Amino acid sequence: MGYFISFGHNNVEVKGVNKRRKKADPLLIAILIGVFIVALTFDLLKWTFNIPGIAWVATAGVLVLIYFARSYLNERKRARMIEYRRQYLQKHGELKQLKQMSPNEFEQYISDLFVQMGYNAFVTEPNGKPCEDLIVSFDDFFATVVCRNGENITVTPEEVRKCESSLEQSNASIAFFITTGDFEEQIHSQSVKLINGKDLMKLINEVTAETKGGQMYQPFKLLQIQ
Repeated sequence: MGYFISFGHNNVEVKGVNKRRKKADPLLIAILIGVFIVALTFDLLKWTFNIPGIAWVATAGVLVLIYFARSYLNERKRARMIEYRRQYLQKHGELKQLKQMSPNEFEQYISDLFVQMGYNAFVTEPNGKPCEDLIVSFDDFFATVVCRNGENITVTPEEVRKCESSLEQSNASIAFFITTGDFEEQIHSQSVKLINGKDLMKLINEVTAETKGGQMYQPFKLLQIQ
């Protein structure tokens, strides 16, 4: 490698003349890697066929043991999550507390309640639709949920009718209208399940009792609430 120094305008510049390096051929590298993999596979197969029968039985036993151990640990983890959620729902499940929650906190609480009952549930982004605070599902079952909490709430027929109309657009099986207050007496709906404060307390108590210790709750019991 040679160097030269040039002077100009009181600056010193050093430049190097490098020889070009020849790049490795990607095709050659790929061929070498392929040969290595084939050779490794051949040796592995050769070693496998030389394993005695008792070794195969032992290997199968270990794999079965690993499978059941993993299933057991996953079940324990799931049960702990159910129990942890149950304690949270029970701790914050007094009607007075629910009334004092912010709308977002109440929606998240109801979402957790649905999850505890075995549903898939999530809080939706604000979209202007009157009955889609939550989306819940279970297999082919799909429903929307509207949540209303606070002091002195009385749900009007007009609010329920808006939910009925939104069902036609969402293709949901049913809608749930859940409130810490109550509904006007003349409200009746075939497509919207009405759950007032009293019903909500009953549901929370039932869910937290049945899921104690990590047990599962039967999702469609929710539809039996009167």
